Amino acid sequence: MNRKDRTVGLTTSAGLVFTGAGYDMLRAKFFTGSCQDERQTVAAEVYLESCKQWFSFVLSKKGLTYCSDACTISADLETDSDELRAYRYLKETIFWKNGFVEAYTHPKVYYCNQPGFVQYALMIYFRVMLPMLVVITSISKVVRTICKVVSFGTGKCDLGPIGDIDICAIYEYIGGCGQFAPSPRVLDILTFHADKAGLQLVSPIFTELPYANTVLFQLQYEGGVRDPAVNWLDANGANLTTLQLLDLLRPAFNLDYLITPTRLIVDRKDKLDAYRTSLGAVEGVCFTFAETEPCAFGDYSYTDDQMDRQGNRLRSNYDDVIEFNPENAEWKTGKCETPVKFGRARFQFDQRGFDKADDVPGGDREGFLGDNFIDRFRTTNRYNVFGCRDDRRERDLLLSNDQASQLKLLVLEPEYNPLDAYTIRRQIGQRDGLTFYAYNYPMYFAESEPEGLWQNFHFIDHPDRGGRPMYSADEATLPYSCELVASIKQAEGGYTVLTELGVAEVEEIEIEDCTITLKNLTVRCSPA
Repeated sequence: MNRKDRTVGLTTSAGLVFTGAGYDMLRAKFFTGSCQDERQTVAAEVYLESCKQWFSFVLSKKGLTYCSDACTISADLETDSDELRAYRYLKETIFWKNGFVEAYTHPKVYYCNQPGFVQYALMIYFRVMLPMLVVITSISKVVRTICKVVSFGTGKCDLGPIGDIDICAIYEYIGGCGQFAPSPRVLDILTFHADKAGLQLVSPIFTELPYANTVLFQLQYEGGVRDPAVNWLDANGANLTTLQLLDLLRPAFNLDYLITPTRLIVDRKDKLDAYRTSLGAVEGVCFTFAETEPCAFGDYSYTDDQMDRQGNRLRSNYDDVIEFNPENAEWKTGKCETPVKFGRARFQFDQRGFDKADDVPGGDREGFLGDNFIDRFRTTNRYNVFGCRDDRRERDLLLSNDQASQLKLLVLEPEYNPLDAYTIRRQIGQRDGLTFYAYNYPMYFAESEPEGLWQNFHFIDHPDRGGRPMYSADEATLPYSCELVASIKQAEGGYTVLTELGVAEVEEIEIEDCTITLKNLTVRCSPA
C-alpha cells in the first residue's frame, strides 16, 4: 500500500542496468535531446520462473540514469496500472473543471448580510415612519402610472425625486437578504470524477443521509448573486482537485480513501480494513509499541474566518475539547489536535439567537438592536406592505458582509429544493415569542451532539476503546508459495496478516529469492 497515493502497485526492488541492444533502444527512446523524450514510456514484462507468472511493468523517465561514457542506462520498473492512472486524474484535475459544472444543477444556498449602523438606522426609521412610507409609496405608484399614460409608453417620463423613490430596494438593502451562492454537493464531486477516472464511488459516508447532502458553500472572493438562472460562479470555485478535497475532508470525517483498479473507496479510516486482502498468519514477529502516545484530551476545532465573524460566534457548537482522562491515568498524556480547514456557519433564529433572546432570565439581552430584531424585520408581514416581491427570509445563512474567507460545509435537509436549498435543522426551543433551531448539527464536534462528528466518526480515537494503533513491527516473513504470490498480485485494497497480537496491516511486501518479506506492520489493540 502506497500511503501517499492510496494505491497498491508493484515495483522492482533494485535498478536494472541495460547495455548493448537494450542500451541502444532506450537511448534512442529517451535521450535524443527532444522535448518529447520525457513523455516516452516502454512496456516491460517480467517472468517469475518459480510460479510461471508474468508481471507487467512500465519504464518511464522516472529513475532513468544515462551514462554515456560507460554506455549504460539504469532504470527502475513500476506498474502503470489502472489505479495509478486514476490517481493521476484525481490528483491533477480541478474538481469544477472537465464538465462538472454543466453536469449538475448546484443547490442555491441563500444568505443574509448582518446589518451595520446605516441599516439599523434605516430599520428604525421604517418602524417609526411606516404609515407615512405607505402613503408616499402609494403616491409614487399613482404618479408613475399617470406618467406612463401621458407619455404614451415612450418611457420619456421625468418625475424627479418622486420617481426615484424605490422602497423595495431600500427594504432589500436593510434586510441584507436575497443573494445566494451555488454550492456543489460533495457526493456529486466524488461521483463525477470517480466516473471520469474509470472508477465506481464506494462511500457509505457521502452516499447515505444526512451527509449525502453535504455541500461546499463557496464565497471566498466575490459576493453572491440574485439571478436564479446562475448555476455557478467561476470566481468562487475552489481551486482543489478531488484528492485535495478529500484531504481537506479527512479531519472532519476521520476518513481515509483507497484507489483500486475499479473503485474509489471513501470511508471512516477504521472501516478500510474490510477492503484489504488477508494473506494468512505469521509467527515469530518482533513487536514494539507504536510511537503515537494515547492522548489525555482531544481538541477538535474549525478555522476562524477572517471575513465572517457571524460564523465564528457559534464556536461552542462546532468546536469542542473532549476529556479522555478524568481518572488522571499516567499512560495518557498531552492532547490530540484535529484542526478542520472549514469555517463555521450561523443562521437566522439559531442557537446564538436563542441564547440572546430578550426573555432569557439573567441572560445577555441584546434588546432592540439584537439579532432577533433584524430577523423579525426580515420575516414579519407588516414590513412588506409596499408591493415588493414576497421575499421574506427565515432560514438563511448569516454572514458579516457578502464573503467568507473559509469554505463552509453545510448539510442540507433530506428533501431540499435545489433552487432554494435549506440547511438541515431541528427545533431547540421558544423564547420571546420566537422559535429557534439548531442548524447544521451533523457538522458539530460537540460531544453532547448525538448526531454530530464526534459520535459518528471520531469516537473511535478515544484511548479507552479498541481499534487504535498499538503495536508495530519492522518486518515478518511468510512461507513462499505460488498461491500466495498470486494473492499478492491480485489484491486491490492492501494487505493484512494475522499475528499473535491481532490483525496487522501491511504497508509493503518484498518478494526476492523465493522469500516473501512483509514490512511495516501495524496492529490495532482490542478493547480491554
